[in-house]
Amino acid sequence: MPFCEYCGRPVADNEVCNCRSGEAPVAPPPVYVNGQPVYGAPQGASQKKEGGLWWIWLIIVPVVLVFLIVLAMLAAIFVPAYIGYQKKAKISSANADASSLYKAVNTALVEFDEEGYNINGYFIISSDEDNNWNLPDYNFDLDDFYTRINNYYDKTSDLEWFVIVENGCATYSAASTDWSSEVVGTYPSRATVDGPVLYGRYSASYGKYSLTKVYNEASKELDNKPKLEYDDYGSYSYF
Repeated sequence: MPFCEYCGRPVADNEVCNCRSGEAPVAPPPVYVNGQPVYGAPQGASQKKEGGLWWIWLIIVPVVLVFLIVLAMLAAIFVPAYIGYQKKAKISSANADASSLYKAVNTALVEFDEEGYNINGYFIISSDEDNNWNLPDYNFDLDDFYTRINNYYDKTSDLEWFVIVENGCATYSAASTDWSSEVVGTYPSRATVDGPVLYGRYSASYGKYSLTKVYNEASKELDNKPKLEYDDYGSYSYF
C-alpha cells in the first residue's frame, strides 16, 4: 500500500493526500519499525485518560476517611471494654485464690487444734516467712503448718499471700502473683475492679493497692489487737 510522502498516511492507488491543502491537520511523521510505519496515539489522548481519573479519587478518598472514622469509633468502644474484661477476669481469679487459701488455712487450723497444737491469739501466716507476724511461740510447728496448707491448696507455692488468724480461725486472706502486683484478691469480702477489700473493712478500697500495701494496712489494724504472753508452763495471758 502506498503512503503519503508528507504525512505518512496510507493512501489508495491514484489518491492524492490532502494533508498539504490545510483541510486536515498534519499528522506527525510515522516511526518505522521493521520497514513498516507505526503511528502514535493522537495528541491529547493520554491527557484525556489521566484527566478522567479525578472522579475515581472523589469516590475513594471519602470512603477511606469514613472507614477510618468508623474504625476509630469501634476502637474507642471495644478496647476499653476489653481491658476492663481482662482486669475483671484477673481479679476474679485472685479472689478464687484468696478463697482457697482461706479454706486451706482453716482446715489446717482445725487439724492443729485437734492434735493439741497452740493456735490461740492474733497472728499472720504468710507465703514469705519474713512477713509472718506474732506466730505462737509455744507448741506450734510452722513447717508442718505450711505443708498442710499446701496439701489442701497446691497452688500456694505459685502465689504470694497472707492469712490473718484470730483465736484459731482464719478471718481474712489476700493473694496475688507478686507482692508488688496491684491485682489483689481478698476473702471473705471479695476485691472488685475498684480495689481490694482491706482487713477490717467491708467494701472495696478505691485506688491502687499492691499486696504489700494491703499487708501493711492489715498489720496496722492488728497492732491494736491484744497479744499473748506465755509462761514457762505453756499458760498464756493477753497483754
